[in-house]
Amino acid sequence: FAILTHAVLAAAIFLLGAAQSSGQGRYAWRLGSGPDGQVTASIFSLNTLSVGSSRVIDYHPALTISCRRGGNPHWSQSLQLKDPVSASGTINVSVRLDNGGERTEQWTLGFQDRGFFKDGSSGVARLLQSKRVRFSWRFGFLAGRGEAIFNLSGIHEAIAGLAGACGVELPVS
Repeated sequence: FAILTHAVLAAAIFLLGAAQSSGQGRYAWRLGSGPDGQVTASIFSLNTLSVGSSRVIDYHPALTISCRRGGNPHWSQSLQLKDPVSASGTINVSVRLDNGGERTEQWTLGFQDRGFFKDGSSGVARLLQSKRVRFSWRFGFLAGRGEAIFNLSGIHEAIAGLAGACGVELPVS
């Protein structure tokens, strides 16, 4: 199993080489691996969010797309934050692709409520058709809204590399 995991990761690194070099610095897709045999590609947002009250720290949220070899569902997308979100279970996330209209979706809160995720190929497939995506959400009743904007340059290569590494088809909507 360990040899298979290393082989999958090596294949993903090879396949994602073009995607990593297509961007620059923090705006390039980065390869990684997650729990349960996931292979991931992540990119940081163009905008910053702030965390902390006495000492404010600015950071860039990360969009991560992942696939699982043999898992169901195969595809997932997540938004990772440094500040926990005041909610439980699910959260309403507004998604805007390019200059299109906004649509609201239910996403599931992630580990320690420091982000949220949505499983399924349709959410990942729609990103293949776009150049930019904006996610927005409410932190809580009084905390205001959060927003993360991502440049999707190189996403075709990144998702094709993930699909090859996981041995799955490209996502379709």
